[in-house]
Amino acid sequence: VKQAVFSRLLLPFGTSGHSHIIAPFAADGASLLETLPQGLDATHFRPYWDSADQKWREISSNRPPHTLVAQVDWLGKLSSQLGKSQPAKVVYNASGSNLVAAVIGSNMITSHNTYWALFDDPAQAHYLAAVFNAGCLRQFFREFCRASDKDFMSLPVQNLPIPAFDAGNEHHANLAAQSELAHRRVAALVAEQAAGRRKIGRDAVLGDGAMQRILAAIDESVRVILADYCS
Repeated sequence: VKQAVFSRLLLPFGTSGHSHIIAPFAADGASLLETLPQGLDATHFRPYWDSADQKWREISSNRPPHTLVAQVDWLGKLSSQLGKSQPAKVVYNASGSNLVAAVIGSNMITSHNTYWALFDDPAQAHYLAAVFNAGCLRQFFREFCRASDKDFMSLPVQNLPIPAFDAGNEHHANLAAQSELAHRRVAALVAEQAAGRRKIGRDAVLGDGAMQRILAAIDESVRVILADYCS
């Protein structure tokens, strides 16, 4: 059982919570899909799986992957995220009205409707999250980083020439530091909302006074390193 983050849970610089998935893999990422439970211990599981597999074969219209076993880890979408030792993971939504990015633990699984990258240096991850969430780049992402009316896919990375992170660059270092502050603030906002049994959304995060000061500092540095792409 693994913690999982879906795009609907993403906030600028955080998540509103997490879900759980059952990942049929060993701790090192080795697949257990070919040895799905048999016999008495699978009395309830095997009929469910066989039914689901048949349904998958019907809706896949003979296009690969042809079986549910193959679909679960198609192109390594699950196994590629397991057994990793990097401390930080950046994730953003593959589609939506606005690009939203957050730094999460590398042990958290992300769904097919997100894009992600692992980093050995948490500062590098926070630097990238700050760039993706920068308000001055919002229009660029909307107008020039869409594969369709709603899909970002990998275009934010392909179309925006983000400079490689340099810890000695004051603007890069500032972006990483501001992202860390933003993540702590969002975590506090989520906790406050949870105490009142409410769920926080993107607009509430961006409208928070403390977050607005952080976002202003992020925009100031982004306008220096990516001046030609800011609105």
